[in-house]
Amino acid sequence: MSLLEVLTTIDQISGFNTAFQHKGIDYLPPRPSEKLFFATIIGLGCNIGIPKMSMISKNIAASALQTTSVQYFSPDMTLKANDLVVEFSNKLPLTDKFRIHPGFIHTSSDGQKYDVSVASLRAAWSFKYFGSGKGVTVYSHLDEAGQLFYSTAFSSSDHEAPYMIDGLMHNRVIQSDAHSTDTGGFSEIIFAITALLGIAFRPRLAKIHEHNLFSIDSVSTYRDLGYQVKPDSKINFELIIEHWDEILRFITTIKLGYSKASTLIRRLNSYSWQHPLYKALK
Repeated sequence: MSLLEVLTTIDQISGFNTAFQHKGIDYLPPRPSEKLFFATIIGLGCNIGIPKMSMISKNIAASALQTTSVQYFSPDMTLKANDLVVEFSNKLPLTDKFRIHPGFIHTSSDGQKYDVSVASLRAAWSFKYFGSGKGVTVYSHLDEAGQLFYSTAFSSSDHEAPYMIDGLMHNRVIQSDAHSTDTGGFSEIIFAITALLGIAFRPRLAKIHEHNLFSIDSVSTYRDLGYQVKPDSKINFELIIEHWDEILRFITTIKLGYSKASTLIRRLNSYSWQHPLYKALK
């Protein structure tokens, strides 16, 4: 089965092509033919490129394909198209069979590094991954049924954890009950945000013995009880109480979609001294 036939069939049952709309406001030209949308998806998705895609396609003008890719495609529209596909596949009876616990949605996310050899605002230097070159991180979210419900790209120098929350809040079809990441998607503040959003955070941590363990009671309590694993420090409840209103406002802003978690967390991290709200969440 050809890729074109796959795209045509999925579009017939999910209507994902309707998500690609013209960006104009005052003037909306006639909608291009469906084959131009499929050619653009293949050209961009398979990393062929629009110019080369027009050369290897029959009866497709380079100018028409270029216009379609510029005027009808954007990251937001691509996510909306993906949402329509996920919404359809999530209704299939087979989908729930892949879940360990029926009705319980366990998702996961991970990032993959890609080197970028052209000028890009999102690419950054990273000797560890690219040597003397630049690259980006493509961060994707999956559920147990293998449904890709969110994907984004950002600088390879950025921490992955804030973008994990963006994916969980984006999709209204896949509502995560629990979420797993590797160590790259973990930070202390993420535990607070996911808990307040009603999502169980289950990271797979490497070198877990190097992380700090916090307790509700004082450290001496566990020492007197003879615990083999003792906490490093006690949770500062006074700090949480002092900033509780700000914490609720922070979580509500993310929950209602007024701002992305990655934007807010980057803002809190931009201060020269650790922000009090960040410390309270941590």
